[in-house]
Amino acid sequence: MRLPLLLASFSLLSLGHLPAQHPKTLPEVFTGSYAGGGNLFPLARTRGFIQYFHRGDQFPATRIVREMGWRLTKTTTTIAALSHKLEIKIGNSKVTYSTLNKTFSKNFTSTPTTFLKLKTFNFPAITKVPQDPDKPNAWIKGDAPFIWLGPNLVIQVDIQTATTFGNTTVRAIVDSMSSTNPKTYNTNMSCGGTISASYTGGAFGGTVSGTLANSPVIYLLGNHLLPVDVGFIFGKGCSVTVNPLVTFVGVDNASGNASFSVPFVPPTTTTLHLQALHRPKSGPGLASTNVSHILFGGNNNISTYLYNWTRDGLSAQYGPYSTNRGPVVLFR
Repeated sequence: MRLPLLLASFSLLSLGHLPAQHPKTLPEVFTGSYAGGGNLFPLARTRGFIQYFHRGDQFPATRIVREMGWRLTKTTTTIAALSHKLEIKIGNSKVTYSTLNKTFSKNFTSTPTTFLKLKTFNFPAITKVPQDPDKPNAWIKGDAPFIWLGPNLVIQVDIQTATTFGNTTVRAIVDSMSSTNPKTYNTNMSCGGTISASYTGGAFGGTVSGTLANSPVIYLLGNHLLPVDVGFIFGKGCSVTVNPLVTFVGVDNASGNASFSVPFVPPTTTTLHLQALHRPKSGPGLASTNVSHILFGGNNNISTYLYNWTRDGLSAQYGPYSTNRGPVVLFR
């Protein structure tokens, strides 16, 4: 059984051209996963101005953005429709997390794209608690496409729903990074067992459960792909979301569990993604676990923001901050 498993894992390297199921997510580490935080900007304030900085390696593998949207928190209950007047500009930027300027205009490398001209956009009512992290509250179609050239990205939102500063009556809280987020995110459920990565005491490890007892388990450690449907190879509902840089084999125990731990010194602020292939508990063929994404290097250097909360002006009233924060954005 080991040889077919190994051949199957190596064949995944050529699957990147297959259709993807997800829109593209920024920061990329939250693909398929709610970040767990919440922000009033940009949908729940009547007036304000904010810039979001995103490090370029967290921008999805796309060059052209035609639509974007924010997803609401998973704890959102039913809310009414919202008519919101805003302008969105997106620009390439050479500034870094640590060199952001409180003067907004200095954070764009060149003239930003006016993705959405100043207008009132009608966000729909929410009638049930959000469950799908790949669906925003609404897809905002741009008046002009944004072309990403890098190295980093700045999204600017000018909110002019009212002439006064305050909260909207519709509490549209967007899913956001939090400075207290953990380092590990388990996402992208597939057709097989469950995997979770960990980093403790200088050792990187992973634990798998829900496999066929006493059978091989192939670990895929590498870059994050948009989910690739491999149902035609494995079985219904199976997908692969890791393009492996390293592939190695373990064996699960009589309870259908497996684990590994290896010494590891991670580069600063690097994200690794771990998935496993295994024999299912019943039936022939292969199954794939969920994906565990682990963020090394502390809780900074990926995304942050600066903004005006109760005033207008060319310079930020608050920020930029030294910890990760800001809403998750979906693109297509």
